Amino acid sequence: MQINYTPKVAKEIKARFHQKGWNFYPGGEGCLNEEETILKGPTTKLQRNVPYVLLPLAKNPMNPAEVGRIFDELATRLNRQMPTITVNGRGHPLTGITLEKESVHVHTPDCLRVPYEKFIESLDSIVQV
Repeated sequence: MQINYTPKVAKEIKARFHQKGWNFYPGGEGCLNEEETILKGPTTKLQRNVPYVLLPLAKNPMNPAEVGRIFDELATRLNRQMPTITVNGRGHPLTGITLEKESVHVHTPDCLRVPYEKFIESLDSIVQV
């Protein structure tokens, strides 16, 4: 059975990312830099067709220094490699996502689109912050 976007599915995806230590920030309004994105704050709910940037969860999610410090610690732990998601046995860079009607667009150089059921299955592969 094919899963499509619903607010319930979006809530589940957001909760699974939070469990792994990640937060979603709206990322589709012009060319915001990291600090501007963080100062805008994380999203409270994931909506369809809105691009989101993934950044580490922080006690103060609108503090660029705190979010940056956590991200630097993660980068050191990953030997400066990009966090990934594994879909169908292959790792893909994971910097952000856009929830579409029938799939999740993973922001990668190859414009990866993953059906919701596969994406949800793949969430366990995301690195814990």
